[in-house]
Amino acid sequence: MLVTPGQIKAARAMLDWSAEDLGKRVGVVKTTISAIETGRSNGSVEVLGAIVGALEKGGIEFQADGGVRPRQNKVLTLQGREGFAAFREDILAEAKIASLDVCVSNVDEREFDKWGAGGVNDAYIVKMREHKPKQFRILVKENDTYFTGDYASYRWLPANSFGEISFFIYAQKTAIISFENDNFEVFIINQPKITSFYRKDFEKMWAQARTVNAS
Repeated sequence: MLVTPGQIKAARAMLDWSAEDLGKRVGVVKTTISAIETGRSNGSVEVLGAIVGALEKGGIEFQADGGVRPRQNKVLTLQGREGFAAFREDILAEAKIASLDVCVSNVDEREFDKWGAGGVNDAYIVKMREHKPKQFRILVKENDTYFTGDYASYRWLPANSFGEISFFIYAQKTAIISFENDNFEVFIINQPKITSFYRKDFEKMWAQARTVNAS
């Protein structure tokens, strides 16, 4: 979709992002964003596509009449291998902005390895190490020792408390993840109140969970 400099600037303002914030998500310097917004540069197709993608993931809808508005449902749905890669990219985009406090529950990391096998997971792990999250805590099923993140802390949930649906909290977003029927599907909810609720729920579970390798 073609967008105008005015739409980009308006969308960024709606999200309360600086030019530097958007640039970090896109992988360019803030002067590139400013040049595009002021019309001093048209920007490449790749950069413009990345800008639109970042703003849409942030919760913006671009309208055909030249307007912008917040996405009405504030939920982004991603599916399959391409969706998994986009999910990983969104986490890393948030990690570029600020040190993340990540909370993950009901996860079997074999599924993450399966859907991100190869370049997606390899790049994600390298970049996550570089970004050095403030906290990265993961709740797995009791006695599961399949751990992939050396930047993460793990605790065990009792088997009877382990659910089929995973949730993954990062920044102000809550991702609800399903691996059912040999498919990956994630619903990314960009709503601070919902995220705050899930964080509080996670803290209770984390406090009650058993330390890995504890007797």
